[in-house]
Amino acid sequence: MKNIIIIAGFLLFANLDLHAQTCNATGAQINSSLQVVKNIKTDFGAFNAKGNGVDNDHVAFEAAAAFIDSAGGNVKLIIPDGIYLIGKQIAHLNNNATDADPVFEGVPALYLQNVSNVTIQGGKYTKIIYKDSLRFGTFDTIVGNPPPLINLYNPSDTLVSINRGSNHKYAGTIGNFLHIEGGNNIEVKNLEVNGNNDRYFLGGNWGLGDRPIELRDCYGIFLSNVLNSTLRDLVIHHFGVDNIYI
Repeated sequence: MKNIIIIAGFLLFANLDLHAQTCNATGAQINSSLQVVKNIKTDFGAFNAKGNGVDNDHVAFEAAAAFIDSAGGNVKLIIPDGIYLIGKQIAHLNNNATDADPVFEGVPALYLQNVSNVTIQGGKYTKIIYKDSLRFGTFDTIVGNPPPLINLYNPSDTLVSINRGSNHKYAGTIGNFLHIEGGNNIEVKNLEVNGNNDRYFLGGNWGLGDRPIELRDCYGIFLSNVLNSTLRDLVIHHFGVDNIYI
């Protein structure tokens, strides 16, 4: 379990194990009177989420993120009780992959930039789970097979620093669930997010150590340059790398 206390976006304390991270941290000052309330099941037309655990609701989260982004924030996104299946990868095969666009490029569900006064709130029984068989690790760039030698595309299988940009075209990433680049007064609460890493389709190694896969863009929550955050009653688990990265 990981407990994180954040004030004005700074990580002050962490205590973790290998399986899940819970988060209770207070710092955001939310002005609810300025917020537009949107329900991911009812307010995005053709992109409404179903939350039935069967249909893939990834596009609903993308639509919600686009709305929040276009408004610059001042949105309360409600994710009601339900099981929301997500997960979307873009395949760049036939040698079309680049270090910027890897062979299996995971698309984040909620990607936000420079937003403020945002609440993302689940219900008592809101669960979000990544679909089975997402490609994770390294793969060839022609047909997307795992490498015949497990370290073939690994930029560093010795005890030296990893160049994160090198050989990234061979990567399979799942996409962060919530990725925020720049923001202020962000509140996230009442969510369980399951990265479902037991059911990844594994490729080759990336990183150091025994069977390492340490790729970027595979986190549950990723906050960069975000001030005044409140993370409350979250259980983020079974991602390929860190469940919460701040």
